[in-house]
Amino acid sequence: MNIAYVANIRLPTERAHGYQIMRVCSELAALGHTVTLYVPKRRNHIGNDSFEYYGIEKNFSIVFISTLDLIPFSSFLGPVAFWLSEYFFARALSIPKDSIIYTRDHHTLSYLVGRGYQCFYNAHNWESHRKRYIQRARGVICNSTGTEKAIREAIALPTVVVANATDPNPYIGTDKDMLREELKLPKRPIALYAGHLYAWKGVETIYEAARIASHFSFVFLGGTESDIRTAKEKTRDIHNVSFLGHRKKSEVPKFLVAADVLLLTATIRSGESLWYTSPIKLFEYMASDTPIVASDVPSIREVLSDKTAVLVAPDDAKGLVEGIQIALEKNKSRAHAALDLSRRYTWSAHAAAVSSFFENNVTTRKS
Repeated sequence: MNIAYVANIRLPTERAHGYQIMRVCSELAALGHTVTLYVPKRRNHIGNDSFEYYGIEKNFSIVFISTLDLIPFSSFLGPVAFWLSEYFFARALSIPKDSIIYTRDHHTLSYLVGRGYQCFYNAHNWESHRKRYIQRARGVICNSTGTEKAIREAIALPTVVVANATDPNPYIGTDKDMLREELKLPKRPIALYAGHLYAWKGVETIYEAARIASHFSFVFLGGTESDIRTAKEKTRDIHNVSFLGHRKKSEVPKFLVAADVLLLTATIRSGESLWYTSPIKLFEYMASDTPIVASDVPSIREVLSDKTAVLVAPDDAKGLVEGIQIALEKNKSRAHAALDLSRRYTWSAHAAAVSSFFENNVTTRKS
């Protein structure tokens, strides 16, 4: 099967979706499919080759499409910059007609369906206006049951839930003190959050927890430069927080093992956070054998339970601190159970489920 993954993104990117897209393409290729990833050619401060940057086998092709790039003007144009960039990108594509299209971009999908392609939509959340753009898709691969439920209520299309995945963490069993010295981390108990610092991810609750629990070190791994500046301003009077910025994908597993507790927060003020999200870091946390403290919301409950994490009320800083204390004081039975569970969520299994869904929902063209 010829598969064209179409992604209107900057590549490589420090954002998690870049790794997810690259990894899925590689695993689909490993199944024997001919895979080509189409992305726009954009200005990029990351100079690395995409395969090298993510540490992914070069078993598929990447085609960079020359097109009008208005993203640098987004501060002036707002969301129009992205919409116009996607418009010009879609119209610049030249994809073999026998290709199956896989994309997260609903506008691009609508355009390519109109050109006669069989298209599958990869949904990581849902907004009702997308219905008109994806209604002629062959099917929808959803990241969570919350996303699938919302789509099924809106439109009659074949759907399947295929959660994100992870790799085994090679640093399990490594001495924490040695890792902390190597990574220049604090010696006192560490509660670590990995990922972007968006408000909808519930990070404000972690800031408040740090204010309460001065005997813990709260370490943040990830975030854009502008978001880190904002976070530092918000926490300028809190002295037990550290913002380490973006790190290479290969370095993240060390930090997860070096920490005492891993934090996965959400907020009830965001539908994305409450119902739809299925972050890669959730599965990476599970694979680290480090205790997890997570917000007790439906999106996280799809994977975690009281047997695999300490679940606490969202938007409750005091409850988060209590959860951290419980995770530190109890034995590691939850962490071990989460590690066992993580072995179900492999990238090869993810790709196999996507491939099977394609095969079951494509129409064989007459020659």
